[in-house]
Amino acid sequence: MKRWWGLRKIMSLFSVIVASALLTLYGCVGGGGSSSDGGGSNGGGVDTGIEPKPVKSDYLVGAYYWVSWDTQKVFTPYMDWNDSMFDPIIGRYNSTDTTVINWHIKWAVEHGISFFAIQFFETQLKAGFLEASYLPYIKFCFIAPIVLSATEDQDKFTQQIAWMSPYFNNSLYFRITGRPVIFILINYKDYEIAPEEESMLLSWIQNAKSSMKTTGINPYLIGTYSTIGDGIFTRTSQKLNKEFDAITTYSMAVAGGQTTPYEVLVSSSISLTKDWVQGTTAEGIGLIANVIPGFDDSLSYKHGTRDFLVVRPGSTPEKFKQMCEGVKPYIDPQNNVLMVTAWNEFSEGSVIEPTKENGFAYIDALRDVFCKKPPEGFPPNIIP
Repeated sequence: MKRWWGLRKIMSLFSVIVASALLTLYGCVGGGGSSSDGGGSNGGGVDTGIEPKPVKSDYLVGAYYWVSWDTQKVFTPYMDWNDSMFDPIIGRYNSTDTTVINWHIKWAVEHGISFFAIQFFETQLKAGFLEASYLPYIKFCFIAPIVLSATEDQDKFTQQIAWMSPYFNNSLYFRITGRPVIFILINYKDYEIAPEEESMLLSWIQNAKSSMKTTGINPYLIGTYSTIGDGIFTRTSQKLNKEFDAITTYSMAVAGGQTTPYEVLVSSSISLTKDWVQGTTAEGIGLIANVIPGFDDSLSYKHGTRDFLVVRPGSTPEKFKQMCEGVKPYIDPQNNVLMVTAWNEFSEGSVIEPTKENGFAYIDALRDVFCKKPPEGFPPNIIP
C-alpha cells in the first residue's frame, strides 16, 4: 500500500508545473492575469440565463476543482475523460468552456459552496475560469504542489508561488483572517516520511515563506498531505506542521482499507478526523476538515494511467450525508472551513458535480447538512 498516493499526485502535478514553466518561458503565461488585481476580465462566456441564487451556510465550504479536463487535448496537462467513472450531467467538457464554468458556479453557490481550491495552471485559468461571467458569485484560491524529484528544486517551487502572487490582490481570492489562502500539496514517496524528505520539504517551505515575506505577502498556508491516504495523523510531520496555519489531507481514500466498502470509509473518516482534532490541538495548529463522496480509480488502473487500484464500493448520497454529519462537529471553529474532495475528480470517482448517474444527489446531501433552508425553500436544480 506504499507509494501509490504520492506517485499518482506527483505524476499529475509534476506535469502541471513543467507545463506552466514551459509556457512561461515561451511567453504564453503571464505573471498575474490581464487585470490590475490579478484576474481575468470576469466578463466572458455565455451565462446560464438564470442568475445564481447563493444559499447561505454557517460554514466556509470549499471544493477542490480541477481545470485540466480537455476533450480536445489542446492543453498540457489534460485529464483524460476515458478514465472518468461518471459522465457530467452537462456532458464531457473542456475546462476552458466558460458556459460550463458558469453552470458549475451556479450549482456550487446554490448548494452552499463558497470557494473552489484550484490547481494553478494559469493558461487554462485565464482562458476559462477567470473569464466566467458568474465568477463574482464565488471565491477561489490556489493549490501549490511540492514535487520532490530530480528535475525540481525549491527555486522552482518559490517561482510557482511568485506566479500566483498577483492574484492574491483579487477581491475574489479566498481569505482566512484577511490573509490569502494557499493549499501546499505535500508529496513524498511512502506513507512514512523519510528524514531526508522532511528536511528537503522543510527547506522548500521556509524558503518560499521567506521570499513571500520580503514582498509583503502573508498568506494563510494550509499543509495538505496527499500521501497519507489512510488518514493516520501520526504520519504527519511535526516539524512541517509548525510551518503552516492549518493542515489537512487531500483525502483519506484508503482509510479502513483500499477495497473495503464506502461505509467503512465513512466510519473511518469520522474517527480519524477526531484524531486529527486532538493532534492539531496538541500542536497548536488549525485543522481543515475533509469529506469525500467516494473513490474508484479502476478505469485509470485498467488503462495504465496509475499503478495502484483503490475502489471503495457502495457509495450513496445517503452514506455521503452520514460522513458530512459525522465530520461536521469537528470543523475547526478558528477557520470554520470544510473541504470536499472533490468537485470534479472524475478519474478517481470523487465527484459531487451533478452527473448523469447521480443527478444532484451528492451536492443536495452536502447542502442538507451545512445549509439552512430558507423560508422559500432551496433554489430548484436546473440543468441546461
